[in-house]
Amino acid sequence: IVSRLMGSGDKSGANSLFSLSIILSVSLSVLIAALSIIFAKYIAAFLGARGASASLLVPAADYLIGYCIGLPFYTATVILSPYIQMDGNYKCVSASSLVMTIVDIIADLYVVLIMHGGLLEIGLATSAAHLAAFLVLISHFIFKTSSFKFSFKNINFSQISNILQSGAASGIVKLSNTFCGILINNLLASYAAVGAIAAYSVGNSVLKACFAFWLGSANTLMAFTSMFFGEEDKNALHDVQKIALRKGFKLTCISALIILIFADFFARLFLRNGDPATLSMARESVRFFALSMPFNVLIYCFQFYLIGSGRRAFANIYSLIIDFAIPVPVTLLIMLMLGYQGAWIAKPVINILLVFIAWRYINKQSGKDFNEKSLLLPKHFGFAPEQELCMDVDEMSDVM
Repeated sequence: IVSRLMGSGDKSGANSLFSLSIILSVSLSVLIAALSIIFAKYIAAFLGARGASASLLVPAADYLIGYCIGLPFYTATVILSPYIQMDGNYKCVSASSLVMTIVDIIADLYVVLIMHGGLLEIGLATSAAHLAAFLVLISHFIFKTSSFKFSFKNINFSQISNILQSGAASGIVKLSNTFCGILINNLLASYAAVGAIAAYSVGNSVLKACFAFWLGSANTLMAFTSMFFGEEDKNALHDVQKIALRKGFKLTCISALIILIFADFFARLFLRNGDPATLSMARESVRFFALSMPFNVLIYCFQFYLIGSGRRAFANIYSLIIDFAIPVPVTLLIMLMLGYQGAWIAKPVINILLVFIAWRYINKQSGKDFNEKSLLLPKHFGFAPEQELCMDVDEMSDVM
């Protein structure tokens, strides 16, 4: 929404939504974090730490408490990144992702190798990484001249419904992902294999540590897609789509290769006192999660492009498909065929199916070739060459 307002020159409206989005997101994240900390043990039990896996209840609750302390900082980071990208300060966003990854790895190593801490400290290490990323981003508004100014004045609360509609796809992703995780954890618990739950959690934790590599590209793509759709700039849409996919794919493939090579290190990092059987499962889990990573660039760039281009209906459907409609039945089927190992073997299979669905959707669009179809352009989009005005600008204020 903000990208479209900026494209049309409505700076006041853009600033109003900027302030409103920060107030809503931070307030909700603080509330969710507080409730999660208070009811940590109940949530851990609901997630599968009960019955044969009851020994995981306290460690799981401890990790949840440590992680939720940093939840408001993580939320603020997610909210601020697109605004800073629209300001043209891409280095700040990249630095934030890099700092978060480095701090998370160093803090985990410190907790495991020096402190010999537990899962509470591991959760706190993740929170420290989110805080570090937030501090990098906030420096943009302190040391740079930003187009966005936070203010409690002139906030239009009637825009809340519009924000909720635009953010429905992201909300569906979070809820679907949560319920999918609950179901898979409970399926693993039904095998009475505590080690399998731990191994799956290790693979999932390694995957989440690398989220920035594909979500950064996807978020950037969404912000500029909305702006260029408002300007009806077909060439710019093609360029930003190509850059986002190329950069995201390169970074993700490099990180996936590193994880594949050092799978044993990551398994031992999270399971310092794990028995040989659990460590073996964790190594296998990490490798299959790593194999699934490159597909995430295609999946999430497509999803966020749908949102940016205004195709909310299919964006909501695809969000549900990504985190629930495909993962749950596919995981269940493979687990029935192969046992608890199917929980992580299913990951690359799921992502291949998600890419296929995106490919089918794009292929049904109008256009002379696949590249043109992938832009998802409506009829009569764009302007004739003689109607275009081209100029070079160096500041966002020139655009506004």
